[in-house]
Amino acid sequence: MNRYSRRLIGVLGPRIALVVLLTFMTACSAQPVSSPPAVSPQTPVKGMEQDAPPTPEFDTTEVEPDSQLSPGDLEPSEQSTCPDLDSMLFQITQAPDSLDLAEQLQLKVKEDKILVLLILDGEDLDFLQDYGVEVGKQVGTQVQAFVPIDQLCDLANTTEVLSIRPPAQAVPQ
Repeated sequence: MNRYSRRLIGVLGPRIALVVLLTFMTACSAQPVSSPPAVSPQTPVKGMEQDAPPTPEFDTTEVEPDSQLSPGDLEPSEQSTCPDLDSMLFQITQAPDSLDLAEQLQLKVKEDKILVLLILDGEDLDFLQDYGVEVGKQVGTQVQAFVPIDQLCDLANTTEVLSIRPPAQAVPQ
């Protein structure tokens, strides 16, 4: 060994030994990552017991390719009879107990009427009397009013009404 080699070993030797030692210690102290134990669906996991019924099994139906429907084969929805009425309000008009459904949907109910938002084509409100409407607030062509449930579809089909929607939920006064 010449003098440069000894000098190099003298300087780098302790550093190389330190790197080798640290690598060895890291490898020895590393713990393998283990996956959680497999749990069968019937075995409750400690702390995660649930009192829930098992998922029911559902029947499946095979559909033959030649028996599939195309969109043209479908019958039009009943709502086409009053297209300017919001779908939720239409469902209320079709329900066996429409007042209960309106209350469940958190609409304001007053006798046989529900609070709705009428979007009109003008600011004239005189025609609303013919439908038993109790007018509330009006801002331009938008009117908040109590309308008899059985009149919603007829009212939506008038030329003066552009649409009928549920009112925006506001804080009670």
